[in-house]
Amino acid sequence: MSDAIMWVRIKYPVKEPEKYTIETNLKGEYIEEILSDYLRSIMGAGEDNSPAEIKDVYEINIDLDLENDSFSASSNTGNKGLRDGIVMDVLDRMSKAGPGAGSRYEIAKKAMEG
Repeated sequence: MSDAIMWVRIKYPVKEPEKYTIETNLKGEYIEEILSDYLRSIMGAGEDNSPAEIKDVYEINIDLDLENDSFSASSNTGNKGLRDGIVMDVLDRMSKAGPGAGSRYEIAKKAMEG
């Protein structure tokens, strides 16, 4: 993956959304900013009438290409509205956690390190 790509991976357990995890190559303090910028970038993108997939855990991948300042996103939700609603919920939970809400990122990072 290019150094010009910043990425965020969200795992969101439906029955316990407070236990979401984030993996990323960003510093923790930048996660909220990037997620907010992503949501602003998709405003007015139109409706997605695709049926939502029913999963126990949704996985969302958001990439920011710094070379052309563009976002791309993929998920196992089956529907962009569900995907973006989950991103909004995670962002809301992070903002309620207060300053340094990248702590969820730190937890995930420590878990990955073993």
